[in-house]
Amino acid sequence: MEAVTRRHLEEALCGEALASLRYALFADRAAAEGRQDVADLFREIGEEERREHFREIAELLGLARTTVENLEMALAGEVTEHRRLYPQYAGEARRVGDDAIAEQFIELGDDEHRHADRLRGALAATETLTGVALVV
Repeated sequence: MEAVTRRHLEEALCGEALASLRYALFADRAAAEGRQDVADLFREIGEEERREHFREIAELLGLARTTVENLEMALAGEVTEHRRLYPQYAGEARRVGDDAIAEQFIELGDDEHRHADRLRGALAATETLTGVALVV
């Protein structure tokens, strides 16, 4: 696959993922405002974005692999987020006086740390089941 095509697919994938999540958020707000008809519309469209568009693009990119590979990829992402990304964002927010946002970044990092721990546990369980040592 050409690099430009891959970049376009990756950008489209991000757009579809964001749209799906945005519509879920919009649905929650519409429901809270008593507009169940609009909430249902947002949910329906958001699910189509995820089930069809995101999945089709992800398949073209070869995003989902074996369970072990998916666990390793997910773990690497969570570790990066809790060790580097969110601490960096929190520090930068604090430097400019956005202390409440810095605290939110710290909380997000803590959540990502817990996610990483759970993924490590799943990898360890997979190792036990398969008898194959996993490198993480």
